[in-house]
Amino acid sequence: MEDNQEVFTDTISPITVNIDLNERLEPDTPHEALEQNDLAAFREHLDEVVAVYDLDGNRISGAEGQVEVISAGISPVPRCNRRDIPPYEMTAIQTLPATNNVPGDTRRPVRSAPRQEVDFTALFLGLIRYSTPDAGATSDIVVTVAVPHVAGEYDPALVDIGSKRFETPLMEKGRMVADRILRTLEVVDDGLFGAD
Repeated sequence: MEDNQEVFTDTISPITVNIDLNERLEPDTPHEALEQNDLAAFREHLDEVVAVYDLDGNRISGAEGQVEVISAGISPVPRCNRRDIPPYEMTAIQTLPATNNVPGDTRRPVRSAPRQEVDFTALFLGLIRYSTPDAGATSDIVVTVAVPHVAGEYDPALVDIGSKRFETPLMEKGRMVADRILRTLEVVDDGLFGAD
């Protein structure tokens, strides 16, 4: 299966939503517990979400800045599809380097505001390890809700990256968007995944 992506933007806030249908990842070193394997794959997807590439498609090492996972695990939201597949969720914070000295790197962080203006981007991710009923096709469905925070547009007293405290209204909206997607996302056509 080829990887596919859909991007949605909010018309009244800087929030973006990406839904990726990716090839299912299996960790290089399998863990005994299924949940550990799934979370390892989830981390690999996060690394790809925050990656920055030059105009020739080469990954720029270190350009993604610092990415800290705040929480990760099985989502408490109800099962998101008819097959009772438990979604995983992750919250991460991306802080970008103060300057960008890489020639040709014009990409914005997670498709948000211009790089020089963003203090940090909150990322709310969901992972559904999807397989068709006959297991003939498998995929990782990755939902990313990116919430960039621009200096002067949020109250810094509500954020303490060191103690992992993030309580801005924009973050709450992003969290609600991610929860709603995980609650309502349903695959109605297995043909999307190459199944008959």
